[in-house]
Amino acid sequence: MVLLHIDLAASATASSTLRVSLGQRFEAQRICLKKSIVVRNKAATASSAVTLQDSQHAVYLRIPWLTHEHVASNHDNARLALSMDPSTKRTESEYHCSFYANEIPVAFDVELFQDPQCRVPLSFHRTTASSAHAHHITDIQLWFELEHAELMA
Repeated sequence: MVLLHIDLAASATASSTLRVSLGQRFEAQRICLKKSIVVRNKAATASSAVTLQDSQHAVYLRIPWLTHEHVASNHDNARLALSMDPSTKRTESEYHCSFYANEIPVAFDVELFQDPQCRVPLSFHRTTASSAHAHHITDIQLWFELEHAELMA
């Protein structure tokens, strides 16, 4: 078994798409999502139209090697939903979700969404607590357990 850690850390520039570079690619195989951590910059007030709501309990990720063949939903999308407690700045969740992932490339883009229909992109950037975007996600970490570590050339 191999542990794959993906850290989606926000930058100063707002974006709903983040580039992930692993340094190696992995062949198609069974993987298991083990853990996620979602961190947001939560302040007392926020006035941005794209700010997360205090009632939001999940963020949605499109990871290209987890497609509609691997993740199904009654919302007709292929997005991975991660739990988020709206009352805290940091939500740590454990999972035991197995998938058969397509080949995991060296580099890929992860798209973030606020809603289960994936119509509203999640603006992802690091800000100060007093900014207008005070409820934005600032960090998402994912831990996957891979069945084997056979690298592809």
